[in-house]
Amino acid sequence: MKYALFSGCTISDRLPFIEKSIRMVAPEFGIELIDLPFSCCPEPNNVRSFSNTTWLTMGARNLSIA
Repeated sequence: MKYALFSGCTISDRLPFIEKSIRMVAPEFGIELIDLPFSCCPEPNNVRSFSNTTWLTMGARNLSIA
C-alpha cells in the first residue's frame, strides 16, 4: 500500500520524533510512504487571520496534489 505522508511544519519542525516513528513503523505494516510537495497545512489561526483567500488556496493546493 502506498500512502502520502503529510507531516506539515509542526511535526517536521517541532515534533520530529513523530515523523521518525511513522517512517520506522510504516514498512512493518507493508506501507510505502510517498513524500509529496505539500505546502503548509495551512494552520488556520495564523494564515487565515491574514488572508482567508490565501488560506483556502493553500488547502486546495494540498488536496489537489494528494
